[in-house]
Amino acid sequence: MNPTATTRLGNYHQISAQAAQVSGTLEVVDKSGRDRETAYVKIQKSLEQRRDIDKALFKNEARSSSDPRKCGKLLSYITNMSLISASTTPAGTGADVSDMAGTNAALTLAKVDAAMKAAYDDGGSPDMFVVNPANKVAFSDLSSGSIVTNQLHMTANAPKDAIIIGSVSMYLTDFGTLNVVIDRQAANTEVMLLDKDYYSIGHLPGRLFSVSDVAATGDAIKFAIVSEWTLIMKAPKAHAAVVDLSTT
Repeated sequence: MNPTATTRLGNYHQISAQAAQVSGTLEVVDKSGRDRETAYVKIQKSLEQRRDIDKALFKNEARSSSDPRKCGKLLSYITNMSLISASTTPAGTGADVSDMAGTNAALTLAKVDAAMKAAYDDGGSPDMFVVNPANKVAFSDLSSGSIVTNQLHMTANAPKDAIIIGSVSMYLTDFGTLNVVIDRQAANTEVMLLDKDYYSIGHLPGRLFSVSDVAATGDAIKFAIVSEWTLIMKAPKAHAAVVDLSTT
């Protein structure tokens, strides 16, 4: 029997733009900590845009060619979801998303393990467990025989008693080790198990944090930081997510 033919996944590029202006006076006067104000503002606006792109990736949003174009976000490609039965699961093409209609519930290790198993059964090996600060605290508070207490050894001959550190940075599951990664932009209602080898961020040539000059108004120097970017999902089944969480 011949293997199933592969299917190329598609996505749209989304434009992010941050506009700014600097007065001619501020550009030339002596300032504390920097020489050129425009250079400083460009850096700050680029960092702002990077945060915006990061936050956008966690939206429950499908790809759309309508103006303005939107790229399909992570949740529009992930099919392995540990969720409440009332919620739907996306097809994994970026064209639709889960309705997230389930009753929100607390994060549990059982949900994480179920999501990890689903990805593993489909050939994936997630290695990053991406959580926001609230879910990081919730995850660290979970107790299980599979989470090991930390033991500090002050000397080779006089080990100290075990000390609970109160934080989990790695989680050893039955199907691989997850590195816990905190992202401020992630949502409270989802945590994601991602395989970093099977997704990336792409952009059009010369359109990543590029500087576009804007016609000046009076004495103002105007410009915009522009990125035309997209999510490149190489293998949707390599990832998983736990959704419908009630973390606050």
